[in-house]
Amino acid sequence: MTLARIAASDLGRTEALELLVGPTGLTFAEGDAAAVAKVLRDFAKDHAKLIIKGALFGTEVLAPERVAELAELEPREVLLAKIAGALQAPMAAMAGLLAALPRNLATMIQQLIDKTPTAGEAPAPFQAGEEAAPEIEAATPAEVIDEAPAEAEATTTENTAGSAEEE
Repeated sequence: MTLARIAASDLGRTEALELLVGPTGLTFAEGDAAAVAKVLRDFAKDHAKLIIKGALFGTEVLAPERVAELAELEPREVLLAKIAGALQAPMAAMAGLLAALPRNLATMIQQLIDKTPTAGEAPAPFQAGEEAAPEIEAATPAEVIDEAPAEAEATTTENTAGSAEEE
């Protein structure tokens, strides 16, 4: 511990000196600090005598709570993949939209070609799936008048009779 205190003093890390009191173990890690924090946390769960006092992370001294938060981080590769996915998503959506334009245009043109009758063919009255328009019979004005309901005449006479009695 004496050598660790001298090294911390020479590097100007005086705030790390309070971590070097009593029986202390040091772990040095190069690379992914979150992976080292996870290993230490998992080992401390199984061994009650291991207590994480803190960490020296670059120039910053981390409290035990911050070391626990660091251990909860996902691995570096997963975080990088999430960032890459977030950056790629708008570009992939734009590429899909741009690819849909010519595909939809080709589909519309094909549908127009399918509906257009070829030379010498009479146009079909309706396409498959459509209903044919019902035939409408022409009626003469006299037929329309003769078919008027008799009830309408009775209603009109009653209304007229009721108006005359009120006066």
